Amino acid sequence: MKRIHGLAMGAALAALILVVETLGNQRQANQEPSPALPSNRASGDSAATDSDRTWAYPALSLLQGVTAPLVYLQTIQQAMAISDQPASQTGANLATSEVTTTGLGPIQIGMTLDQVKQQGIELVPMDGIETKDCQYYTPKQQVQGVGVMVVNDRIIRIDVWPGSPLETLSGAKIGSTEADLKALYQDQLQIDPHPLTQGHYVSFVPTDEAESIFRLVFETDAAGTVVQYRAGQFPAVTWAEGCL
Repeated sequence: MKRIHGLAMGAALAALILVVETLGNQRQANQEPSPALPSNRASGDSAATDSDRTWAYPALSLLQGVTAPLVYLQTIQQAMAISDQPASQTGANLATSEVTTTGLGPIQIGMTLDQVKQQGIELVPMDGIETKDCQYYTPKQQVQGVGVMVVNDRIIRIDVWPGSPLETLSGAKIGSTEADLKALYQDQLQIDPHPLTQGHYVSFVPTDEAESIFRLVFETDAAGTVVQYRAGQFPAVTWAEGCL
């Protein structure tokens, strides 16, 4: 866990340096004084010029990327602490379940908390990452490194964090490489740069019409190794900041 904490802090500092350099370079290119970040895109504030917006929004996005993993670290630690319980039969079954685009074993995207409880699974709320309508839960049974995002009492995605042995239906897991993902999912992958890890967001896009609104999103580091991944409904499954 100390190693995870060190990696998160190091990555955040590196990303913060990148943000500062980006702001400086773009400001120099525009030959303008540093503007304040606009608080609302639709505000119609005439004081914010077009050139301000060309770099203010990307910079804000990078800043959000810096803070997200530091908040997530607390959530990952909570998930590991809560899951350190004697394994029930249900918990043992859940720990060996496969992650699909639509859920994890008996925990399926779209279920309510009561429906999950009827499956014999107790989900415990997690502090630290929540908003008015969005809350993270984790199974009380022994299932390490798993977060369940619930929006308006409906499960909308499953997060798999460092330390979890869970695998997808195709066999992808934390520690898999981008080459592994390409071999498993072939031309069904969408790859985008990850500004924080210097790796990529690698998204599996199903071709089956019944799964068209679902995705698997893997996050890789600079070495091309999967460090965490998630399954769920689009677009929530793409939210890098989770419930934030």
